[in-house]
Amino acid sequence: MVLSSPISAAISTRKLSGLIENSNGHTSATESHTYADSKGAGTGGTPFPAQLAALIGSGFNAVNYGIGGQKSGQIAMRLGAQPTYVTVEGNAIPAANGSVVITQFNGASATAAPAYPSQDKRLLSTNSDNLTRSIDGWLCGVKCRITREASGLNNNTKVEKYTLTALSGTGVRCLPGSLFVPEYALQDHSGAELWICAGINDFRSGTDAELTDDVAQIIKNVDAMIAFAEKSGRKVLLFSLTADNYSTEFYGGIRYMRILEINYYWSQKYPDYYVRADNGLDVRELLIAAYNANNAQDVIDYGNDITPSSLRSDDRHPNTAGYAIYANAGYQFRNRKGF
Repeated sequence: MVLSSPISAAISTRKLSGLIENSNGHTSATESHTYADSKGAGTGGTPFPAQLAALIGSGFNAVNYGIGGQKSGQIAMRLGAQPTYVTVEGNAIPAANGSVVITQFNGASATAAPAYPSQDKRLLSTNSDNLTRSIDGWLCGVKCRITREASGLNNNTKVEKYTLTALSGTGVRCLPGSLFVPEYALQDHSGAELWICAGINDFRSGTDAELTDDVAQIIKNVDAMIAFAEKSGRKVLLFSLTADNYSTEFYGGIRYMRILEINYYWSQKYPDYYVRADNGLDVRELLIAAYNANNAQDVIDYGNDITPSSLRSDDRHPNTAGYAIYANAGYQFRNRKGF
């Protein structure tokens, strides 16, 4: 028989005290972690995680790990739900505080853009900005920090540079394709909800047949994120993809049909996670239904079955009012599920 120690019991007590009991007798998380692209990050308005946290109240804390422009695979890798295999220059990690150039992620270039979006395995890269970003984790038994730097235009011509800095140790061999484990994946986040909004950036500008591969990647990566959350019993909110102001996303367009295909898959496989409002509509449907009949462009957008212009900040992203629809849907969903 294994007996719990006073220390482990104290940890469990503290963990339980980090949860609050709602009126229905359910334990509710006091924090959420959003893993997402720009729609989770909040490009163009007040992010929906912040708005949803305000609706929940009681000091609920929304931690936002969204990075604009990222593909579902990159988001899953940052979470630790998909593997990140790293190759460093010289096949060695230096002693503490030393740095080395990363040459490959998952067997592909750490600097060059892939042939099409859903292939992108560059952990922190995006064509949306040139911000310096870092992520801590473990590689070959050494605590390390991966740092991304970028310069140039926000397209596939930009220059990306990755370095690995040892945070401890005296140096060690690191064979090509060694597994990097994000620090996040080793921590206990069982008391935090996982909010997912990912996939729209995986689509290429190609034929309908080519989009089949993109759909498969989106499904695989989001499945992995949800499986990751389920292992620790976390509650999940999965937000739908939306069709926006791009001709292929207009009613009947090749990307439009794939967006509906993915949303249907999620709604059927994850009815306990897929966010629907009390009226049964998902976020894509809610945005369209909220068009302004007195706004000429909104009427056109409604006819195209896309997010209306009055709720967008640009062709792709919602404005604050648009993000409020995400937040309200999430709020209704949480209440209905007893979160």
